[in-house]
Amino acid sequence: MLELSASSRGGENVAVSRDSSAGFTLVELMVAVFILTVGLIGVAGVIASTIQRQIRTSSRIVMTTLAESKIEELRAYSMIGAADTSQVAMGGSLDTSEVNHSDVQVIPSGVQYNRRWTVGLGPAGTRAVTVRVTPVNRLGSMLPYLDFNALLLVTR
Repeated sequence: MLELSASSRGGENVAVSRDSSAGFTLVELMVAVFILTVGLIGVAGVIASTIQRQIRTSSRIVMTTLAESKIEELRAYSMIGAADTSQVAMGGSLDTSEVNHSDVQVIPSGVQYNRRWTVGLGPAGTRAVTVRVTPVNRLGSMLPYLDFNALLLVTR
């Protein structure tokens, strides 16, 4: 304990004591900063993981929408008996782009997607269609591709 003397207005000496435990020591301050830093690093990790999951989920939603629209387009070609049914003709590849069995879509955010599809024989006179959607300019946490399957009834 540190004692200081000071004079008041009346000229009398008043003892002022200062407890040495008042305030923080440098070690206590360093421990508090360390604990705070560890906590902030943990929070930053959670935020980064959440952002990555959100990008992945958004990518899955876009890819699903693109695949569904292509399947509906193929279903329309097969049902209306159109003169051009080349898109529902047997064949195609999921790995390489082939004429009448692939196209490219660019969404407003600028990400480009390849849609490739195969058409094969399905049960009871239907055609089995598999559509693969692949982002061309992938971001690090986007899905590499998604496959979707459907059966089409081709009427002519």
